[in-house]
Amino acid sequence: MNTLTFMLSASLILSTLLTTVNFWLAQMTPDTEKLSPYECGF
Repeated sequence: MNTLTFMLSASLILSTLLTTVNFWLAQMTPDTEKLSPYECGF
């Protein structure tokens, strides 16, 4: 296998895997405290 082909395929697989794991492990339930509007008190 060519080194360039190996590096391109390895980087493609790794980036796809990391993106999938990121979306899979991310918290999907939005927090009500974060969704509420910010009030500074003035």
